[in-house]
Amino acid sequence: MAEIVKADKQLKKRAYILLMIVVVILGFTQSEYFSNLVTIDTFDMDINQKFEATQQELIYAMGATAFWFLVSAYFSYRLLISAKRTLNEKRYPPINSRVVVDTKVIYGKKAQAQAYLMILGAALLLGNPIMRAYGIYYGYSVIDDVSKSNIELQITMDKHYEDLVAERPNSLEAIDYYFRLRKPEEAVRLIDSLIKKGNNEAVFAKASESLKGINLPKDIDNSINTLITMCNEYVEPCLLLAIHHKEQKQYDLSLKYFRKAESKDFTDVYREIRYLYNRSYLNDRSKLNEYTEKMNRAKYSLCDEVYCLTKH
Repeated sequence: MAEIVKADKQLKKRAYILLMIVVVILGFTQSEYFSNLVTIDTFDMDINQKFEATQQELIYAMGATAFWFLVSAYFSYRLLISAKRTLNEKRYPPINSRVVVDTKVIYGKKAQAQAYLMILGAALLLGNPIMRAYGIYYGYSVIDDVSKSNIELQITMDKHYEDLVAERPNSLEAIDYYFRLRKPEEAVRLIDSLIKKGNNEAVFAKASESLKGINLPKDIDNSINTLITMCNEYVEPCLLLAIHHKEQKQYDLSLKYFRKAESKDFTDVYREIRYLYNRSYLNDRSKLNEYTEKMNRAKYSLCDEVYCLTKH
């Protein structure tokens, strides 16, 4: 009859308690509350701030990995001790050892194989947090290098745009340069100044930026009303309205404004109309081919200047 080592009741109780603790910890780490604790909201942050936030999250992850390493080290040590005794005695479980469940005693090569499995398990258990720590460290280093390079590039670009603003302080291009310099208040001041002088391009600049809501606070209703009025005279407001409605999946309105923008033979306009005819919403292959041919024959693009306007 096979020899059986009975489960140790006290050890079994500890094992159940430990399992419950692990389950609770795993459940907590998957909760939204824990996610909010270790995740930094990057909304409205610039690229450098997002880099810093990501690095901070990696520091939190490294702390959790260090804790996991200590836990893994303890259990790996226990496995190695048990494996050593098994190899020495050529018996598993070793004499006088306690087990969580009733365990059949094995001897010889079978016991040695069990010991080698425990050694492999210890190595895998300990190797997991080590590899994770290396991955976190490598990611942190890469982000740090990219962040430094980006800061240097940003300084260079800022200097470039400052020189361009100095050359053309009251131009439409200066509006764009101010936005790139992260000086929206200067851009708005210039826009309002040009609007007072009757500059339609400045009106278009304010409406387009307010519609996108990236450089200026989003003001969809007023922006759309302004663009609708300007669409009667200029191509670019029609195209911007068409693209906006396409993004909102308002395809009828989108196609309506694309039609208005067709008054000029521009590649950009035909490319966007092709997009609609290539979607399941319209799915008209003949129209798709028609606008492909028009696009290939059309002028290359709209005017290259920022906020420029082209009359119908």
